[in-house]
Amino acid sequence: MAVSATAPGWYPDPYRRHESRFWDGGRWTEHVSDGGATAVDPTEWGATASYEAPPVPTYEPPPVPTYEPPPTWGAPPTPPPTWGTPAPAPAWSPAAAKPAVDTRDRVPAIVGLVAAAVLLVAAFLPWFEVSIEFAGVSASETVSGIDGSDGVIIIAFAVAAGVLALLRILGKGAPQVGIGMAIVGLMATIVGLVDLGNKDPDTDAPFAALAEVDASVGLWLVIVAGVVVAVTGVLIVLSGRSRPAVA
Repeated sequence: MAVSATAPGWYPDPYRRHESRFWDGGRWTEHVSDGGATAVDPTEWGATASYEAPPVPTYEPPPVPTYEPPPTWGAPPTPPPTWGTPAPAPAWSPAAAKPAVDTRDRVPAIVGLVAAAVLLVAAFLPWFEVSIEFAGVSASETVSGIDGSDGVIIIAFAVAAGVLALLRILGKGAPQVGIGMAIVGLMATIVGLVDLGNKDPDTDAPFAALAEVDASVGLWLVIVAGVVVAVTGVLIVLSGRSRPAVA
């Protein structure tokens, strides 16, 4: 006997003698039901069923729900907001009021600072070399700048020029500091040229009138460094005047 796909249960009586008859999954049984009361009715009475098994119920799958996407909540704005760009500094702000140091006067200021350092060192170097020959005996002596008052003056000029140049390098001073550098460098040059012309070793040694005096390296460095300081001061002033004004 073939096994039916219909599940066991109460189904309409195929013999049409009762309301329902029990199907055990493979055959019709003698168990019947009428008005809710069960009884026994053999199937061998000669009546034939109109069909062998109750119809297999068809399964109707439930409808698949359709998904409706929600509205575009939280969609990013188009175009995106232009935030994060720093606004230009107003004309009254400290950033706008601070004068910028241009490389056109920063480089001369650095050169002027180096020249001021050379001028300071030159004050301690020999300015004159004094040679004396008497009675077949020769002697020589060197005289530095600090052996006389002029060396102290050169030290003061060197310090002043170095401070002015350093202020301009750091952006702490206006281009007009170049005027002070030019004046200091010019005065140091004049001191060196005057001493070179006089060749006065500023010494009270005996037989000084017989001495031969020659300018030495320290005095030449004073003259050269003084000229450089003066020129760099002029360049700083000129570069400050040629820079366009900030609106």
